Amino acid sequence: MLSFLKKQLPSDMLNQSINDCRFVVIDTELTGLNYKKDEIVSIGGIKMTGKRIELGKTFYATVKPTNGITKESVIIHTIMPSEVKDRPSIDSVIIEFLNFCEDAIIVGHFLFLDMRFINKELNVIKRKLKNPLLDTKAIYDWIEKQRLKTIGYDEIISGEKDLTSLAKKYNIAMIGAHNALIDAFITAQLFQRLLAQLYSMGITKTKDLIRIGSDF
Repeated sequence: MLSFLKKQLPSDMLNQSINDCRFVVIDTELTGLNYKKDEIVSIGGIKMTGKRIELGKTFYATVKPTNGITKESVIIHTIMPSEVKDRPSIDSVIIEFLNFCEDAIIVGHFLFLDMRFINKELNVIKRKLKNPLLDTKAIYDWIEKQRLKTIGYDEIISGEKDLTSLAKKYNIAMIGAHNALIDAFITAQLFQRLLAQLYSMGITKTKDLIRIGSDF
């Protein structure tokens, strides 16, 4: 467990119903996966209250990377160097992103990767993200573990758990994937479905959701 992934939820929110909880579901597109040398190209986010996705409350920004965009990364996110040459640096974008998140719980799929890059940039400007964090992959794993226990298995059966694979499993359309805002919207729909499953399993309080979804 990486230390920055553990955030303390304010005590007045611990017993809050998940239905009343505010979330920001996020995604980033990157120049590569090496957080020591690669950079953020775009950040997307969408707000939720409980299971309700707030389509009118979104954040999307592209960023001009210091070291440019590689041909390999263009194939994935399709953001061309010409599209970001006049865009702001990550310093100003990351502040706008913090303001958008406010004090909501941040949700993402394989969130540790996004947070490595986000925290790297925050360290440069001496800011910290204080929001609690949830990973939809961790929530999915917990649900699967409970399901398998009912049929006599103690461990999760291995399988693809990337966003595309889980979206297909939950019948979520993947049109326009690998755009930070679209992927955030897809993750929000996955989160919606996972919350519905948790409710059916008796998980209704924010403190229990944090326990399940921050174990990554």
